Amino acid sequence: MAKRLVPGWILNLALAAACVAAVAWFWSPAATELISIDSGSAQVLFRKKLCELHPKANVLVFGNSLAGEGFLANAFNKNAREHFALNLGVPSAHWFLLERMAAMAHEQGLRPAVIVLMTAPEHFSERRDFDFLANDLALAKPILTLSDFERLGGQVPTPLDYANHAPPMLLRPMLYSGELRSAMLSPAAHRRQTDALRASLAAVRADEPMVENGNPFTVCEAGPLGTLAERMPALRASATPNLGDYDRVLAGYNARAGVPMAVDARELRRFRRVLRILRAMAPRVIVAPAVYFDPDFTQYPAAFRAEMTRAHAAAAREIPGVELAPALATDCADFMDTVHFNRKGAARFTDSILEAIEGTGHADGL
Repeated sequence: MAKRLVPGWILNLALAAACVAAVAWFWSPAATELISIDSGSAQVLFRKKLCELHPKANVLVFGNSLAGEGFLANAFNKNAREHFALNLGVPSAHWFLLERMAAMAHEQGLRPAVIVLMTAPEHFSERRDFDFLANDLALAKPILTLSDFERLGGQVPTPLDYANHAPPMLLRPMLYSGELRSAMLSPAAHRRQTDALRASLAAVRADEPMVENGNPFTVCEAGPLGTLAERMPALRASATPNLGDYDRVLAGYNARAGVPMAVDARELRRFRRVLRILRAMAPRVIVAPAVYFDPDFTQYPAAFRAEMTRAHAAAAREIPGVELAPALATDCADFMDTVHFNRKGAARFTDSILEAIEGTGHADGL
């Protein structure tokens, strides 16, 4: 007797149902179990945990890794009289993720009195070789909700841009492609990394100091930046202490030196959008334009610096409640590479923010 075949439409329906179920699973909290401790999204989860543990924090600091390394929340909180701060800076965060982190803090019940936004030069100059928005979406995946489809609409200039970036948000496995690849290629190693993240998140406690920058290395030790590349083979051969620091300085310098930089009108619109959103969250918003070590103007040309200065000043004038952080004079002793503060520079920056928020009485340093 001939076997009875299953109709094709039933197989297609079953396959479609399986696909829908898979996508639905990635929309659930269970999908975060795929995130490992070395994933950029892990930093988002750590900052969400801080918000859960400190719902009464009334100073929130947003930005990318410059803020993450540059603001010392423990030192601020030890010396502040009336405020308690959280550092919510996420490495490589651009405008969408900055906005999304603010929304996440609000969803967790935080109602800040002051928000500090640390801006980086890369926030204002478009890079044709890197999709910052796609990167933001991938980083934000554990906290994305349906509301982010509307948020995305405010971040893109054209319907085509929306059509390019919305599908990964809907088909959530696309945002987890890195985790899925790691889980398939090295399942045991990936599981160790995901377990490490779970353990680290569980170890974060409200009564324990928050993780912050303790790096004492200064970019002064790297010598002239323009000749560092040709000196590196000799430094490696001599097993120079802090070789990893030299490598970081060189990598960051090479990534920025000579790259065309110009303030883009689209990025300015996104900057003002984020400022208005932050201003709606808090009565006071302090914008801290990044400072950096670039003595030869090889990373950030003079014209670009002047454009950024004008853009920040205009935003502070135009949006009530927005102000600029006090200028901070720095030199190579304040940086662990050309853009990130070391411990000394972070302490000086944090002290200047504390002084700006609470006024006189904090000028002796942290």
